[in-house]
Parts: sequence; structure tokens; C-alpha cells
Amino acid sequence: ISVVEVFSAASTLTYKTGDHWGPITQHTVIMLVGVLVVWITHKVNYRYFQAIPVFLLPLAAVLLVLVIVIGSMTNGAARWMSIFGLQFQPSELAKMAVIITVSYILAKGQEEEGANPKAFKYIMWITGGICALIAPENLSTAALLFGVVFLMMIIGRIPLKKLAMLMG
Repeated sequence: ISVVEVFSAASTLTYKTGDHWGPITQHTVIMLVGVLVVWITHKVNYRYFQAIPVFLLPLAAVLLVLVIVIGSMTNGAARWMSIFGLQFQPSELAKMAVIITVSYILAKGQEEEGANPKAFKYIMWITGGICALIAPENLSTAALLFGVVFLMMIIGRIPLKKLAMLMG
């Protein structure tokens, strides 16, 4: 379905360049690479994913600070980085890092009556710091990330009193 949608959306681009199969071929290759990454990730033992927050969160925070200094504009959007010819937005890496870290904290902090009270504090420090780095350029991304973390805290049995105080 997405190949048909790309073909439909790229019709004006293909009319200008004359290359009708270019966008479809590129999209199909990207989808196949994505399927390969999903299959490889599926084969990895889940215990190895516990190491991701230790490395990914500090890396994402450093990249978010660096992009302020050495970031570039691409297609009208700021905060892009290019490393070894690969262009990306560190905020995307940071979103993934925060979600994985929050899920790790919630999983490890579960007790009989709910989540450990310290889990809320750790989650707020991590989420607040990353959202503060993302918000100046893209407030909507920071707000959506905070919303996802808030829902994760509800599901992770953080006391509703703390969540109500946060919303207040």
C-alpha cells in the first residue's frame, strides 16, 4: 500500500524529472532494508536490549547538545547532523533512547503495590532533560514524547497521585 501511496504522492516530482520508477524503487529498497533490520532485531536475545539505555541515552544527549553548535538546515528543518555521510536528526535517536530508558526503569522498578517511588523521579529527570533539549527547535516533538512517557507511566503503575500533581 505504501508503494502505491509513494507513487501517487511523487507524481509531480516524477513529472519534472522524468524518472517514474526512481521514488518507487528507492521506497521499496528502504522497506526491504527495514524488514531485514526487524528480522535481525527479532533474532537478538531480549536481555541484550537492557544495555541500550546505558549507552544510547548519554549518546543522544551529547548529540542533542552538539547539534546546537554544528547542526545544519535541511529542507527547512533545523537540527540535522551529518556523520560519515549519514544525515539524521538527533532528536529521533533521543526519542527512542528515552522510551527505552523509561521502559527499563519501569520494568526494574516494579513492586507489589506499583512502581517504586524513585522511578517517577528518575523518569522525570531523564524526560525533562531530553525534552528541554528538543523543545527549542521542535516543541511538538517534545510534547509528543512527554505524552508517550506519561502514558507509559500510567501503564507502568506510577501512583496516580504523582501523575495528577504532574498534570497540575
